[in-house]
Amino acid sequence: MKLPGKIAHYLRGNVDFDSFFVLDIAVQDKENAVLLLGPRDITTDKFFCMQYRGHSYFYGSIENMMEACLKCQYLRPTAAKRLTRKYHKSAGKACANHTG
Repeated sequence: MKLPGKIAHYLRGNVDFDSFFVLDIAVQDKENAVLLLGPRDITTDKFFCMQYRGHSYFYGSIENMMEACLKCQYLRPTAAKRLTRKYHKSAGKACANHTG
């Protein structure tokens, strides 16, 4: 997968693009960003992943991942709410397309 240089700069770790999609990249400074990943197939993959400074953290729901982002001050509350809505909206469309 070819990514724009601006985004590729923050992707230092390994990202399993078969299992996850990039929900958002929360830039922290010019060298570091928090990579927020959602499960590509919600019927088989149940975990969300947050990557920061070479470490991966897994969560059972987007709400749990957003709570961790707020606690660590990686995101503002409005951004966390926006991403949660965005994910649920896209997951709803994916389910509708999958069944119908």
